[in-house]
Amino acid sequence: MTLAIVTDSTSNISQAMADDLGITIIPLNLTFGEETLLDMQDITPEAFFKRLTTDPNHPTTSQPSVGSFLEVYNKLIENGATEILSIHISKKVSGTNESATQAAAQISNCKIEIIDSATVSLPLGFGVLEAAEALKNGKNLEEIKIVTEDALSRSNIFLSIDTLDYLIRGGRMSKAKGFIGSKLNVKPILTVEDGLVGQGGKTRNYKKSIDLMLSKISELAPFAYAGVIHSDAPELAAEAAEALKAIDSNINPLVTPLTPVLGVHAGPGAIGIAAVSAK
Repeated sequence: MTLAIVTDSTSNISQAMADDLGITIIPLNLTFGEETLLDMQDITPEAFFKRLTTDPNHPTTSQPSVGSFLEVYNKLIENGATEILSIHISKKVSGTNESATQAAAQISNCKIEIIDSATVSLPLGFGVLEAAEALKNGKNLEEIKIVTEDALSRSNIFLSIDTLDYLIRGGRMSKAKGFIGSKLNVKPILTVEDGLVGQGGKTRNYKKSIDLMLSKISELAPFAYAGVIHSDAPELAAEAAEALKAIDSNINPLVTPLTPVLGVHAGPGAIGIAAVSAK
C-alpha cells in the first residue's frame, strides 16, 4: 500500500519542505474585493503584508472547496496512493476539515483518514512533520495517525499581535476583547485552547511579550520541535529563535513567515512561538 499525507496551507510548511518530504499542501483562499488568491501559491507573505495595509479592500478568507479536495485526492490516487492521511486546521476556526471530510466520503477506492488537529500554524505543521517521519520509518496508517495525534496533544503556540483589530474584522474575537486590548495599549498574546483562539496574556511591549511567550513555551522543554512565525518581523523572529536555542540547545528552530490566510487575522508585526514537547 502507498500512503500519501495531505495538509493545508495554514500548517506553515513551506512548499520546498513539503516537496522534500512528499507532503501535499492544499491552499486556503484569500479574497481582496473581487480577486481570489490561493494562499502561498498566488501571493507570498511579503507581498501580502504590503497589500494588507494599502488595499482599500480588507481581505477575507475561506476554506478549500470540496471539489478542490476531490481534485487533490483523486490526483494522489491516480499517482498510486491507496491510503491518504489528511491533517488540517482546527474545525472550530475553519471549514477546511469539513470540506476534506465531505470529499473523502465521495471516494471509495482509497482509504482516507481525516485528522482535526484542533490547532493552527506551526503546531499543525509539526504534527504533519511527525506524520512524515513516521511514514519514512515504515509505520502504517493507524500507527501514523496515533503518533500524529500524540504530537499534536504535546504542542502549544503563543502569538503576540500588535492590535486585535484584524481579529475583530475577521470575526475571530469579540469586539469587547478588542476594546480592552486597544484602549489599554497592550500587546495581546493569543494561544489555542480546545481548538479555539484564546487569550494567553498581555504585556506592554514586544520585548516583554517575547519574554512571556518564551517563559510559557519553556514548560514544554525539552522540545521535539520548536519554531517561530512572524508577520513582517524577521528581526524579532531571529531573536526569538536564538532564545529558543538557549532553552534547548539541541533544537534548531524553524523560522517562517506567517501564511497570508493567517496574517489576515493576526495583522502585521505579529510574532509567535510554538513547540512540541519531547516524549
